[in-house]
Amino acid sequence: MKIPKIVFSKWIRWPDRRKIRNSNQPGVYLIAIFKNLPPKKANLLDKEIIYVGETCGNTPRGRKLTKRWCDFNRSALTGKKGHSGGQRCRGICRTQFSNMYVTAFPVPISEMKEQMVRNSFIRYVERRIIWGYTYKYNRLPYCNTK
Repeated sequence: MKIPKIVFSKWIRWPDRRKIRNSNQPGVYLIAIFKNLPPKKANLLDKEIIYVGETCGNTPRGRKLTKRWCDFNRSALTGKKGHSGGQRCRGICRTQFSNMYVTAFPVPISEMKEQMVRNSFIRYVERRIIWGYTYKYNRLPYCNTK
């Protein structure tokens, strides 16, 4: 089994998130709020990152990034349960949705078919980014709680 290269998409405006290639797959995603246009290439340690998340699910097909983003969006807009990062975002940055962007690293199931291995890899990538961010800024991204 070949380990996929960790490559994130370019930053995409939050309303256009479904345009990210393979977003119907499990993976890792970063949400950021930029005052100006984001850089062309995603920097995994941008200070503007407010949330680092993942989805892998417990089904053989995995859980889609698009589903998790829907959960985040609903919680951020309404405060309803379903995504703790989205609920936290509602309290911290609810007036800044027009400046919200997302980048993602989908892990297509066709590339890593063993569910346990794929899920562990996705969680590793998410934790690696959170560790790097925390090490650099001595805090978690604002909408991550632990």
